Amino acid sequence: MPEYAKLPRPSDAAIATANRRAYDAIAKLLSAAGPGSHCLYYAGHDVNGRDVTVNLTVQIHRHGPVLVVMAPPEKGELFTTALTFGIEGSVVERGGVILRDVTGPRPIVRGWAVTAGWLQPLSADEIATCYERDPVTGDPMDQEPGLIYADGFPLPEPDGAHPSA
Repeated sequence: MPEYAKLPRPSDAAIATANRRAYDAIAKLLSAAGPGSHCLYYAGHDVNGRDVTVNLTVQIHRHGPVLVVMAPPEKGELFTTALTFGIEGSVVERGGVILRDVTGPRPIVRGWAVTAGWLQPLSADEIATCYERDPVTGDPMDQEPGLIYADGFPLPEPDGAHPSA
């Protein structure tokens, strides 16, 4: 088993700020996604070279002006925790989020890189490059038939300090 360096321990304040930003990012992504079936994926690479991947499948329904999100609570907590540490940044070298909309006849995939404490949109070409590579080996994979790659959309950054501030 390989030896890993001890990961740095972020401050409680940095974790709390990153956690608020993670919840905000997830809310903005799901609000923009709208009603239907969606899958969120987070992938990160920690400072010891280990990869973490987490997925969250949600069903969103509209009841009047309110969007109701249905998801397994334990998966939601795990996804939020992984994204929190990606946003905080002291233990994660790089990370990203993929939103896969499976509501229509053809799935639509968009992506964001976690950069400087927030999600920055990727272009359709960038997400295709990421999506068509094996996350562990980096080897090319076949494109899924019928899949549509679309540009990520900008997410307004929340007010407040950057998590590492």
